[in-house]
Amino acid sequence: MNPAAVIDALENRILELEDALGINLVKPWMVPLNPQERQLLGALLHRPLVTRAMGLAAISVTSHDCLKENSERTVYVRLFNVRKFLKKQGIILHRAYKEGWWLDEKDREKLKRELLITGEPKCTERR
Repeated sequence: MNPAAVIDALENRILELEDALGINLVKPWMVPLNPQERQLLGALLHRPLVTRAMGLAAISVTSHDCLKENSERTVYVRLFNVRKFLKKQGIILHRAYKEGWWLDEKDREKLKRELLITGEPKCTERR
């Protein structure tokens, strides 16, 4: 296999995995949140439950310092800001202790309509 084909295959796989997590679903112009908070919001919109591990994976994608370790504490802080944003929209972010966070289905649909997000994300766009 030539190197260009390997790189293309790997980039496509990355996009598939990002879609599975809901990463890059919420664009910067949609909400007044930082990149890590947008990734968490995208995961909440895409998944029925976002666990701590999923939240950590979502915010690690946007970390500008590869050597910097994000902790679960970072997830909690970022979700605090997401929760404040959602509260202004009249949406409640639910939490199950040691399980994760979720949005009610009607709230998820309401937020998707407000952000004009339709359907499931597709991995068709290359970086």
